[in-house]
Amino acid sequence: MNENDEIVQIRFQWIVGDLKGLEKHLKEILQHPAHQIISFSARLTALFLTAGVAYFLLPGTSLFIVFLIAIIGSNATWVSWGMEILALRKLERMQADDARRVGWHNVKFDRSGIIWSTDTSQEYISWLGVIEIISDDEGIWMKTGAINGLYLPSRIFESEKQRREVVNKLEFFKKHHTLPTHHLDSLQTIADDGIYRPN
Repeated sequence: MNENDEIVQIRFQWIVGDLKGLEKHLKEILQHPAHQIISFSARLTALFLTAGVAYFLLPGTSLFIVFLIAIIGSNATWVSWGMEILALRKLERMQADDARRVGWHNVKFDRSGIIWSTDTSQEYISWLGVIEIISDDEGIWMKTGAINGLYLPSRIFESEKQRREVVNKLEFFKKHHTLPTHHLDSLQTIADDGIYRPN
């Protein structure tokens, strides 16, 4: 890893273990801190609402039958939600198993953004496109969407101190970012004659 005041460069090889780390990281990011309380409250609410509707639509029905209908109806809702969660987990796994992650990665950070290169692809992201920088024991996650972003595993850093220093530098770049080169070129074109002409 090369680092100075204006640039950070990192070169590392993506290994199989990083896929599991990334998948775990995605799940932790998406999971609400109070998910167990929310899940229990939602199940209880669904049960009572279903029981209320069944009791209203089936007057004179015994409470035991209404209760059975409520259990079946509310669980059907959770089965549907469960299928959606499974689909989301599959999407997380696809994100982690992206073939572009295989091999050596060369990453360059500066105030204009991030250039991430592999043997098969190259990606540029301006700091304007980075929503949040998340750092924990698993690694550094530069979030660009709900489940999208750039991930640096913790193992590539020599120490916890070095990882924190890199995070501080990235946060500095994000806070004091410059516009991407193509934006600067567009602004210069407007400044020259007052008319915007795409390059």
